[in-house]
Amino acid sequence: MAATSSPELQERFISTAKERVSCDLGLLGREGEVWDLASDLHKLGGEAAMVNLPEVARAAREGEAAAHLLGTASDRQARVTCGRLLRRLRYLLQELSAKRSTPAPAEAPRATGDGRRVLVVDDSPVAAQALVDVLEVRGYEVRSATSLDVAMKVCASFSPAVLVADVQMPNLDVAELCQRFREVTRGQHTAVLLISGRSEAELRDRLDAIRPQAFVSKLAGADVVVSRVATLFQGLRA
Repeated sequence: MAATSSPELQERFISTAKERVSCDLGLLGREGEVWDLASDLHKLGGEAAMVNLPEVARAAREGEAAAHLLGTASDRQARVTCGRLLRRLRYLLQELSAKRSTPAPAEAPRATGDGRRVLVVDDSPVAAQALVDVLEVRGYEVRSATSLDVAMKVCASFSPAVLVADVQMPNLDVAELCQRFREVTRGQHTAVLLISGRSEAELRDRLDAIRPQAFVSKLAGADVVVSRVATLFQGLRA
């Protein structure tokens, strides 16, 4: 069974993403805005993958790659390419928005959790909620957090067995998060799954320092993340 995101979450993402892409097109014409543009496209691509919109995720990823070339010797060509990709991304979102003008089908009932507890930590509420949705449908008990303090409070009261955390969160050090998670849970019968909009090869040094039990790219989609969580629980129960 494929993991699917709720129509409401997809619609909310599409609505805000259209506005963000319009703002990104404005950033394209400004000097010194390379980081903001690339960062937003990176986050947008990860969110799109998590809400099961792979075509949008791919377009955002291509735009991010072009944005990283701004300010280099290939700046002029990069601006042309980035502008074209952003306009394509906006068109895709407009098309998706038009298709969702008809009533969405009812969401499938969720299974009751059986003690398999998961904490999802991501600075993107959209990506976090997408994972919460699909994990709950599969029968997991799930909580989410977007800050270190909230994550630690959830750990203390909820006692999650698996931590699913984004690698790159500007306002949250994932290494500290993982360390404190292991301290609070005493590292017994727990596992860490890191997710990112980048590939494992791009993050190898950082992953080696944190030593997660598993890693998966957000661009692989929520299905793969859920499958990896299931594998971790099997290992914990072995």
